[in-house]
Amino acid sequence: REGDTELAFAQVERAMQKGRNHALALSILGGMAHALGDPVTAAELQRRAAALDPVSSVQQSNLGDFLYSAGRLEEAEIALQRAAELNPAAAAEYRPMRVWLAVHGQDYTAAAELAGRMPAGPARDQAEAMLAFQAGDDLAADAALARLLGSTDPATAVNLAYVYAFRNEADEAFRQLESAVEYLLAPGSQDADRLTELRSSPFLRPLHGDLRWAAWLEESRKRLHEPGDDRLIAMLQRYAAELDGG
Repeated sequence: REGDTELAFAQVERAMQKGRNHALALSILGGMAHALGDPVTAAELQRRAAALDPVSSVQQSNLGDFLYSAGRLEEAEIALQRAAELNPAAAAEYRPMRVWLAVHGQDYTAAAELAGRMPAGPARDQAEAMLAFQAGDDLAADAALARLLGSTDPATAVNLAYVYAFRNEADEAFRQLESAVEYLLAPGSQDADRLTELRSSPFLRPLHGDLRWAAWLEESRKRLHEPGDDRLIAMLQRYAAELDGG
């Protein structure tokens, strides 16, 4: 952040050397990989962190998040279930992700049961919009969608992009994707790393066959890219491969 790139890379190298058996160091490095758009490397680093600290619900939930972004949905569900078992008091924090996993797995009964215990807000509205649409309840689906559209929170654009993609309304989904990127990359935003989640989300798979998808991916990558990113992700990938081999 201060512009001293070489010192930053030296610190990353030191963290790698000293942190091979340090769960927090590995988790932070995994978070860097995730923010740089490589959830596969992030999951591999986080898997080692969770193994080193097997009673940490935070390490398990981070593993679940990174596995989800990497498309390893069954493994993500196992990690999140483990996190909930380790810390039942925080189980509600993992509920939205477990709802999404149930939807992806087409276990709509489980998804509805979990969604019913979510607090009111955009995540619950997203779940209800999707589940009602899947069930053919257009009235309830449109009502949940209307609540999202009525939100003044710019972060809701992410939820709307997912809902419109789920409804196979590609034009509206891409409009919301543009709004989401503007929000996530706005000056001072604390949510820029959510762009990785957006780019890799299974909810956007219905858009992958659209010619606009590749263009959106490339444009969002350019806007997310910072000097030194390619060098840093190469370091993290090499490190993850070394850990896996050793």
